Amino acid sequence: MSVAGLSHLTDLQVFCRVAELGRFAAAAEQLELPASSVSRAVQRLEARLGASLLTRTTRRVALTEDGALLFREAREALQQIADAELVVGGADARPVGRLKIAVPTTYGPLKVLPRLPAFAARHPGLSFEIHVTNREIDVVEEGFDLVVRLGQQPASALLSRTLEQGTIGVFAAPSYLAAAPPLGDPLDLDRHNCIGFVYPGLARRMDWEFLVEGRHHRRPPGPGPLIISDPMGMVALALAGGGLIQTGHYVVAEHLAAGRLVEVLVPFAGVRRAIVALYPANRRSSAKVRAFIELMTGGTEAARRT
Repeated sequence: MSVAGLSHLTDLQVFCRVAELGRFAAAAEQLELPASSVSRAVQRLEARLGASLLTRTTRRVALTEDGALLFREAREALQQIADAELVVGGADARPVGRLKIAVPTTYGPLKVLPRLPAFAARHPGLSFEIHVTNREIDVVEEGFDLVVRLGQQPASALLSRTLEQGTIGVFAAPSYLAAAPPLGDPLDLDRHNCIGFVYPGLARRMDWEFLVEGRHHRRPPGPGPLIISDPMGMVALALAGGGLIQTGHYVVAEHLAAGRLVEVLVPFAGVRRAIVALYPANRRSSAKVRAFIELMTGGTEAARRT
């Protein structure tokens, strides 16, 4: 590659960082460059392409239509270069760069974020962008390295790794149960206040799941309020005595131990729900993705295509 070609590649890297952060100053700080150098790199790129890539305001920059197209393609190309370097460097390559992941609002705060400080200390070359959200994310289009999702995932071009198998149960506060009708069977739910949940993008409340004589059964929950988007809202309402919820045991473990919630319908519990990491195939050799998966699994499970 010529010196000019290397310069163009550097300008692309600078442009992508500005686009990611939305500010020249932030990009300059992260790249450890003078702000004037960052600005000139983008200007050179615009002059070479004959197109305006960014619209500038006093506080932030936004991508033009041409800029958005270049950002999407350049980001993917730069990632491929990074992946190629990792392949040549082998499995012992050190995790470096930004790790951009998305985690659900239950699993993320309870299982991922508490492990992050120790993980960051072991890998000082990593920086982190953690999205705590239940929103459906386009992993490739939005430039994520990895997303964590709950439940078995449909077939796709993404690689998947099961981080763990969680179990679900039905829970309520003692104050609710003290005044509620008897509850010995899932059929009794119709007489109870059941706090339902709707994930973003779904038109109806989620079914509740039970094991009945070893077989998996689904049924709509009984009548009750709906929580939209964030299942931690269900937990808060249940703690206040608002009714029954069905969720993962790990979500309410602390409240169970403290007696703030009680598990009911225990003979019908035990349905397993996979917690899965999804990531693009072109990042299969990424040291940072591999390190994160090993953090969550201990490195005991092989990756597979879904």
